[in-house]
Amino acid sequence: MIFRSIRWQLQLWHGLILVCVLMGFGVTAYQLERATRFRQIDQELDERLTDLHRSRDLNQSASNTNANERDHLTNNSDNETEESGISSYGSVLAKSLSSLSMRTPLQVLEYRKYAESLDAAVLSCLDGKQSAQDSLTNTAKKWTELADRIGIKEQAKAWRKAQGLRS
Repeated sequence: MIFRSIRWQLQLWHGLILVCVLMGFGVTAYQLERATRFRQIDQELDERLTDLHRSRDLNQSASNTNANERDHLTNNSDNETEESGISSYGSVLAKSLSSLSMRTPLQVLEYRKYAESLDAAVLSCLDGKQSAQDSLTNTAKKWTELADRIGIKEQAKAWRKAQGLRS
């Protein structure tokens, strides 16, 4: 009977309109933040890709030097070229680790061993010691060995715990 009065009906309509407007603002804010975040992640990935391409091009130019030019180069300058390629990769890695979107590591047991095997594979590929496919294959084998040694169930349990989920 109280809700049949015009005053209460008008207040309910105003409340409904207020809820719709607030939901509209919430959805708009979410979409804007989502788009901004995607743009930021895309920009960081583009920067990392550009740095990796520069590092790869530097290593390719060093490996494509013909025999006559190599005779004129000293061992020291070859080492400098190799070190600059490695330091380029190091700067890309440091930049990605300091990035807000890439800061949180994968929440698995012995994460460092996974990351070390991947870094070693990338460096061997950049140095020209292995092809990209061989590096990926070797990394996959090392990761499988690590997962088998630790145990998939233990990895899943640790990840779920780190995410705040039930084990």
